[in-house]
Amino acid sequence: MILAAPVLAWSLALSVVAACSTSSASNRPAQPSSVSPDIEGYVASVSGIRADPRPADVLGSILIEGELGRGRQFDRASVTIREATRIYDGRAGEPVEARFEDLEVGQRVQAAFTGPVAESYPVQATASQILILESTAIGEAMDRHRAALLSIEGVVGLGIASRDGEPVIVVYLENHSPELEGKVPAELEGFRIVTEVTGPIEAWPR
Repeated sequence: MILAAPVLAWSLALSVVAACSTSSASNRPAQPSSVSPDIEGYVASVSGIRADPRPADVLGSILIEGELGRGRQFDRASVTIREATRIYDGRAGEPVEARFEDLEVGQRVQAAFTGPVAESYPVQATASQILILESTAIGEAMDRHRAALLSIEGVVGLGIASRDGEPVIVVYLENHSPELEGKVPAELEGFRIVTEVTGPIEAWPR
């Protein structure tokens, strides 16, 4: 799926290195495709495939939390990463090839999709290309305070999202209650906290 609006970060290079492999990183400059991304946002989770043998050519998946607007069709996407997915790291300027293992919670990334998109929420799609734009410390900050936040009665989960282009920690609540919301801090280590009522979250049976 390709959007019409050009995005500067994806226009740093004009062609694709046909022989590049996404399963191994390279120190030479990479040349990502100039396609426009379908979503830009922050990596909220990274899930690798540990099964042996690994199913098909799937390396894993990432959950991207973004925002609508600026030519973006999706604000939340569960993105499958395959061996054919091209991954690039543009944090140092000119993009270089990267690996699935280089993807981390809290990074700001852009993803372009290929093939059908499952219209669930979040949408489910396969990435043709991932570009890492920036690293943030929000994942580490959330982990350091995870136990304290989850110990608040009525807090059922934590996440990362994007608000006004900035990463925020999301605290999921069991119900809407001023008393409960009053127990949740407004920020942690400089990162804003927002709350979202989801109701009880039950783990899948094993």
